[in-house]
Amino acid sequence: MRTRSCPIRLTIVTLAVSLPLAAQRTLRSHDGANPTGYLGFAVADVGDVDRDGVGDYAIGESNYSDPVSAGRGRVEIRSGATGNVLRSWLGPRAGSRFGWSIAGVGDIDRDGVPDLVVGAPFDDSAGFQAGSVTALSGGRGFTLWQFHGEGGDGSLRNGLPVRYGSRCGTSVVGLDDIDGDGLPDVAVGGPSTSVHSGRGSLPRVWLVDSLNGAVLAQTSGLAEFGHSLAALPDVNGDGKRDLAIGAPAANSDQLAGAGRILIASLVGVVRPTFDVLMEIQGDQVSGNLGRSLACPGDLNGDGFPELICHGGLQDEIQANAPARVEVYSLRDGSLLRDHGAYDGITRYGRALAAIGDLDGDGVSEYAVGADRAANNDGLIDVFDGATGARRQRILGQNGERLGFALAGIGDQDQDGRRELLTGAVFGSTNALHAGHARVVSFVEPATIWSFGPTCGATVGNVRLTSNGSGAVGTTFRLRSGGYILPTNGILLVGFSNSTWAGGALPFPLQVVGSPCQLLVSPDIDIALTSRRVPNQPLYETVFDLRLPTGPRVHGQELFFQFLSLERFAPAGFSTTNGVGLRIGG
Repeated sequence: MRTRSCPIRLTIVTLAVSLPLAAQRTLRSHDGANPTGYLGFAVADVGDVDRDGVGDYAIGESNYSDPVSAGRGRVEIRSGATGNVLRSWLGPRAGSRFGWSIAGVGDIDRDGVPDLVVGAPFDDSAGFQAGSVTALSGGRGFTLWQFHGEGGDGSLRNGLPVRYGSRCGTSVVGLDDIDGDGLPDVAVGGPSTSVHSGRGSLPRVWLVDSLNGAVLAQTSGLAEFGHSLAALPDVNGDGKRDLAIGAPAANSDQLAGAGRILIASLVGVVRPTFDVLMEIQGDQVSGNLGRSLACPGDLNGDGFPELICHGGLQDEIQANAPARVEVYSLRDGSLLRDHGAYDGITRYGRALAAIGDLDGDGVSEYAVGADRAANNDGLIDVFDGATGARRQRILGQNGERLGFALAGIGDQDQDGRRELLTGAVFGSTNALHAGHARVVSFVEPATIWSFGPTCGATVGNVRLTSNGSGAVGTTFRLRSGGYILPTNGILLVGFSNSTWAGGALPFPLQVVGSPCQLLVSPDIDIALTSRRVPNQPLYETVFDLRLPTGPRVHGQELFFQFLSLERFAPAGFSTTNGVGLRIGG
């Protein structure tokens, strides 16, 4: 048998261009079991912890309680391959809300396994609501170090705290190696301020040494400075990643609570400092620009990253505040896109995440969560990175608050695309408000269908069939069977079943003396010989096509038809029906 499988593989990859985003499907779900535990409060990509070649992920359960410590919090790492729990940690004490924020930071203990940092902004270990951040070894499960914020005094005046702590750990993010020790360092946000007495800790962002948790640098800012953080690609060309800092309650041009975002570079090695590269200001009263941030990379091809920003939540529990999601160019801070209050949905943009390139055009897509939409069902919108068009909407149900937290994570199903991890803090079938986390894949199942008639066969009841899922990375078998005599033939592989050489398909073959029809464009032809069917007095021709992997392959359509070379058939050949394949995951 003579085959030519390599040209097929190369042609599929070459001809597949930017494809529509595939439909989403849930790969796996995780339900919390602790009442009001809020599983899915924070989610994060942490890398391949169990070293099986598949990226793993972390889920925070910030209000997890045990019999003696209410609200201490909990974080777990789950296997990307199986969904099983690999590691689990409890918060330091009651009420600490450990798991409020999570970030994968790479390997900081030099054991070859990625690690993570976890925020507990209500940890009182160092004073009232000082907050803390804990670095945890992904490989060994040890606590590597703990960093504490500045504590308040806990006394009350008119029922309100006189002096708040900094609530360190409200936000955390991993950066590059800033201090030259070969380890990636960490930025930590402590956005609380004493608004009721006019004194207390200033909102701060700390640069923390991932070797030992020591402070390398710190900066303070306006109201709620450090509420959100996002690591950026190198904006100013110094070879290091930069940092976006949100101050959503800050005033802007005399607009109260309009919000501000600072783009900062960490300058220096021995004593690094925060160097502000640009500032983006909100333009509406109580707009709270910068309450959430995400960086999808370069969306418009100008060589500079973009920043996705959210404003419109007056506070964390307000359900009916206006919502707005904007995309800014970090070339000059100009507005690139304004998604506005999309469809009038409140809390639109509660969570933001870059997912990765889903449609093969080299540009990352991004997700926007609205956990209060549709009576707390919540929703997630997925936007095309290159065009800004909304491509998909994922709807929550049963008041689960889908879209409360979002993170792009590694390829879990080995289809060549990254996945989306989302938290729905009121979900779970196990207990009230126990929480729920879900891994979403953006790959459609393959579609396989038969079309057109068989024609002219003189050596049996012949038909072209297929076997296999049609998913990327699998073998798709084509079989032309039912021959009573050995029969050679040609498998035609086409990229269309509607047009060929400027004409329409099916194409009548009367010009060569055949009553049959050409059903597919003959872009590739493969000569095949028949073989005996085991334990039957029949013959068949079989061809196995190995489907490649990668996002450009998804959605590619292939069409097949077999021409049997038969001595007594009109024009010396017969034709089978056609088989169509839309490659899926």
